[in-house]
Amino acid sequence: MKDTDILVCALGNVSYSAATYDFIDDCEAAPAPQNTGADVLPPESFSFSGSAVMTRLIRQKCSPDIVVFTGTMQSNWRCAGSYLRQGFRNTAQKSVIPETPLFSEDLDTAEQEAQKYFPAESSSQEDLRKLADALNQELGGKLTVKFIVIPRFLNTEQDKAAFIRDIKERVIGETDSRRRLRFHIDMSNGLRFLPVLTFLSLECLRLLGGARISIKNIFCSEVAGSPQKIRPRDHDTLKLRDICNRAKNDAGASNDLNAISELAKALDLLAKKLPKSPAPRPKKFNMRNLSLCDDLFRSTERLGTFRYSGELANLYPLLSSPRACGIAEEGMFCESLSFYSRARDLFRDFQKAIASEKPDLKRLISERLSWCSGKDFDLKKLVKMYSGVNDYLHASLTAVRILENDENPGKAARIKMTLNSVNHLNSSEKQSARFLKSIRNCISELVPEDEKAAAEDCSGTLISFVGRDSYDLMKYRMKQDDGTDITLEPMKFAGAGLAKYLSDKNRLKRLVLCGTASSAWYLAAESLKECFKNKAGSFQDILDILGSYGDTGPEKDSPVSEMPLEDQETINELGKIAAQDLGFEFQVVLLNDLIEKPELIAEKISAKIPENTSVFLDITHCYRYVPIIFSSVLFMLSYLRRNVQLRQIWYGDMGEPHPVLSLSCNKLFQNEKTLEMLPASEDREQAREILGKIRHILDPRPEDLTFLYGDLRSLTAVSAVLYDALDIAKYKETRDLICLERILKTDFADRPDLAEQARQSSLYENLCCFRESYETGRDIIAFFRDPANEDNCPPFVKVLYRELSSYFHAIENNRLTGERTAFCIEKAKAALSKGSHRELVRALFFLYEGYKSIAENVLHLDEADDAYDDKSSIIRHWYKKENPDLIYDQYGVSKHFYKLITLLRNGREHNKNDDKMIETEEAIAAAGPGKFLKSFVAAAVSTAEKLARDYGIIKERDTEISEDFAPENPEADGAS
Repeated sequence: MKDTDILVCALGNVSYSAATYDFIDDCEAAPAPQNTGADVLPPESFSFSGSAVMTRLIRQKCSPDIVVFTGTMQSNWRCAGSYLRQGFRNTAQKSVIPETPLFSEDLDTAEQEAQKYFPAESSSQEDLRKLADALNQELGGKLTVKFIVIPRFLNTEQDKAAFIRDIKERVIGETDSRRRLRFHIDMSNGLRFLPVLTFLSLECLRLLGGARISIKNIFCSEVAGSPQKIRPRDHDTLKLRDICNRAKNDAGASNDLNAISELAKALDLLAKKLPKSPAPRPKKFNMRNLSLCDDLFRSTERLGTFRYSGELANLYPLLSSPRACGIAEEGMFCESLSFYSRARDLFRDFQKAIASEKPDLKRLISERLSWCSGKDFDLKKLVKMYSGVNDYLHASLTAVRILENDENPGKAARIKMTLNSVNHLNSSEKQSARFLKSIRNCISELVPEDEKAAAEDCSGTLISFVGRDSYDLMKYRMKQDDGTDITLEPMKFAGAGLAKYLSDKNRLKRLVLCGTASSAWYLAAESLKECFKNKAGSFQDILDILGSYGDTGPEKDSPVSEMPLEDQETINELGKIAAQDLGFEFQVVLLNDLIEKPELIAEKISAKIPENTSVFLDITHCYRYVPIIFSSVLFMLSYLRRNVQLRQIWYGDMGEPHPVLSLSCNKLFQNEKTLEMLPASEDREQAREILGKIRHILDPRPEDLTFLYGDLRSLTAVSAVLYDALDIAKYKETRDLICLERILKTDFADRPDLAEQARQSSLYENLCCFRESYETGRDIIAFFRDPANEDNCPPFVKVLYRELSSYFHAIENNRLTGERTAFCIEKAKAALSKGSHRELVRALFFLYEGYKSIAENVLHLDEADDAYDDKSSIIRHWYKKENPDLIYDQYGVSKHFYKLITLLRNGREHNKNDDKMIETEEAIAAAGPGKFLKSFVAAAVSTAEKLARDYGIIKERDTEISEDFAPENPEADGAS
């Protein structure tokens, strides 16, 4: 079955000039085609980067089936048909695009035709849908076009959820689960936060399942060759922007804007009558494939899951030594079975094997294994680790060992009695809340919780990017944490204003400027000097050095002065010294040619971010690939280091563009000499009259405008979607609802009881207390049982609705004793499929509950029956009868199967004097833990399933799979 290729392109609000694109990295989908005559072509020019990507994909045998355009209502939607024509024109698929005005290669013709459906003055999404429908109707099903509109700023959970839901419902839809959706993203245009939002939204949907999503390519273009001198905007353009900014609050400016708008329309019509001038020489761009972003997210995903579960298996893809992974697997197995001495020896060998790994990764692993780092192992640290990842079962069993070794049998017996009470699920006297509270109290008495430092006490690190844009003098308005508005002093570089704001609040301890050697450092230095003019001494010396780079000499064609590496080092040394007087440290990071090496990006950034810091990210002047890479790196560091958190992402903008700004591109407005080029005299007279009226409005305004207004916003929804993706990744790996607690608390803000119920229910489910799991989650279970709530539920929960509904449906069903056996066996099979030793031991726990349920249902034993306490031997007899040749019986393991899982599950007789336990440990070591446990659990699951079928607890199912539903590649399907 053919995969579906989907191209997602971001649209800006300007018309792009023609350019050629040189693809630096090959697409991953297929090898480059042979140099046949059809492919040996002169450099092609495109008016839109997405068109170049389309051509590239088609030639790489990944022709897009769906093209998705994203942007704001002010984006250049009317040229979409022309962009499609350019992308398909010189390919084998050119017949897909019809030769109609809507798809004309001439941008003016296509735009004029599109205005029949989406008029120039329209801001209606309904009109935009009409344009999309018209495009699809003319395409006739050969290609599908989708438009997705986003707000200019995403500040709410509703904005974030709406974007993800649009992709899910309008792009992915009800797709065949056997078909893989391969996404390709072009992040060269549009708002700077849009690429990271698109990427993370797709990651959320990939993790949620239901569709086989993969992100194959992430393209970004950059200017080829030496950077050009930054040209300031002309005075007329600044005056037009000033009128647009003031029109919101100034009646006079509003009247001027309306008058100019009407005049601009008439002048645009006249400009179209000018003779066609020779096409300018196309600009040259390099197009890079940033699939490294996906790698960064995968690493962050694994680190986040490890932080939650404590399972070393999540870190194996990040380690370079396969031998180290094998040692860690055996160590985790022994730790899970409470074979502490053996686990300690293995973990020490493991740490020696990873001596060459990155320091941050080694430190993270050392924290996890701190319980066995000393001469004698410290089980209290292990209890603390288990409690931190909500593994109360292992925490309790380890606590029993500690108390028994400390000769405190009273407390040990108390924990064992509490654990054994889980067996009496039919007891009407047992109260679930008291049970869980008792477990926590037992642990907290042994290992008191640390007092957590408040996040507000963490120092702040502001990372701001210096690009190559033409910076206007801006007066930024922004909201403070308390919701009040504040207006910053006029500046050209937004990072300087943010640094001053945070410094005045005593929240800035480090300012880091990032850019390339040819970035506009002199503009950043100019703004910092103005913002910190009262700070004399070494900081002014630093800014003098910084200000000498990024500009050109007096001659027009002078090259841009680039910052050498040695000056970066000098600035950074001086920046540390200046911290004493300045109040914060000043650092510079050069990112030359690091776009292809994510590990170097992470290394350079992480060197500037210490522990115990809140990071503020300013993306106002950055390249579009920066937010996606840097936010992933920062989140990675948040799991590698203590108390590192991404606090806010800031983005400065001049607001929504007004159509009147198109005047600045009108040839008649730019140069009045072009009037003489109009063929008709009446047109020349009309143009002079219009220009005179426009000048009459603009000329009274000052030539040197003091500043323009802009908005500096915190993109909370963009950072939230990254948290969402990581939370969903942890949930999919662990199937623990606590991972989604933050999402539920946010969406059910008016019903905090529902999020708390979900947490309590999940804790009991992990302890195999299925009745208690249902009882504590009655309200939230009822919410997801009602189908009517799917349309009315909160924004992001609606995206997760089916996943959560399935989860709570299982809890509701398996509160019934008769269905518990089937549920336990299914849980054991799911744990077995994950393969890690922690999950395999969990499988044994579930099998224990399943066997116990058989005893209760078939033999009708209860706690008052004398045979209840001896059901261990009864179940073992059944087990041996069903499988007399149990695997590894020659090692004496099989006779201890039930002993093993009862010791684990109930904590009975759990000490070194237990001869049978020692014998079992030695037998498992002789077989080899890696070989033993997976095969043993697989055999145990198979036997349990057969036993349940024999007693009618599980009905026989058809084993034949319809050919229509057989996966084409089972191995790949399983991996997906």
